[in-house]
Amino acid sequence: MAKPLVLTEKKLIAMSPEMVSAINDWRFKNRVNTESEAVRRLIAFALNAQEELARYETIAHNCLDYDQQELLAKIVKLLQGTHPVGHHFGHDTENPSEEG
Repeated sequence: MAKPLVLTEKKLIAMSPEMVSAINDWRFKNRVNTESEAVRRLIAFALNAQEELARYETIAHNCLDYDQQELLAKIVKLLQGTHPVGHHFGHDTENPSEEG
């Protein structure tokens, strides 16, 4: 039997109105009961995706020519939010304003 999820840690974070709206849109589309649960699920999804992305990047890097590797690097930066086009919701990777 699975252990029940114990939630004892709380974090207070600031978000832009656009990010709150995007989270709520995702929450309602995916029928998630609470905003807190939606944020937890999105964070877990992002962490898992980052691990998978790194794994596939390593695999693909060994199979691609130079131009394809450059394109892959740009895609990875975009997905990680470090490419200029990837700066959504006021996320500034050059000058992070707060740490969590």
